[in-house]
Amino acid sequence: MVCPLVSFVVPVYAGQRTLPELIRRCLILRSGLEGVPAGLLHQLIFVCDEPVDGSESLLLTASKEHDWIRVISLARNSGQHLATAVGLLHATGDWILTIDEDLQHPPEIIAAALMEALENNLDLLYLKSTTRVHRSSLYRDLTSNISKFGMKFLTRDDYSLVSSLRLIRGEMARAIAPAVDSKSYLDAILFAATSAKIGRAHV
Repeated sequence: MVCPLVSFVVPVYAGQRTLPELIRRCLILRSGLEGVPAGLLHQLIFVCDEPVDGSESLLLTASKEHDWIRVISLARNSGQHLATAVGLLHATGDWILTIDEDLQHPPEIIAAALMEALENNLDLLYLKSTTRVHRSSLYRDLTSNISKFGMKFLTRDDYSLVSSLRLIRGEMARAIAPAVDSKSYLDAILFAATSAKIGRAHV
């Protein structure tokens, strides 16, 4: 059986302090440690959303050292959803895992998440953290919850377990990515595209 390939997509705005550790952990995953098959992590894509610190320079250096790391730099700040969509469009993996830059999402869940999606024939799997999502910002937690409530009110879909930690079938992700713009809510488009093939799990 051929093992599926997984691309990571990471939008970057202020990750200078956490990105070196994220890259280090991804290097370990790619080498076949942590119980993850070697090569399962196919690609690591960072989308620089006009970072406010030295993140972009740090990542460009890393991409020169590792050909499986790619850096995409946006011309202006466009927001997390559009930055993520740009990464989806350029990812070549069979599956795409979107994670945040600040280490709140453990990259080591890659194998367990993929197994969950494959066993349940899912197109989209949301992985919900058991801790507060934005540990350093109650404001970000509040605005995220308000956004989810608003989308639920407008669309009748349940966004309560939506997370930026998502595993998406690659073919579908690349198909919907062009439909996302600076005013779009990525998950609303994902919900429309995936229909009933959505799963949720806690990590």
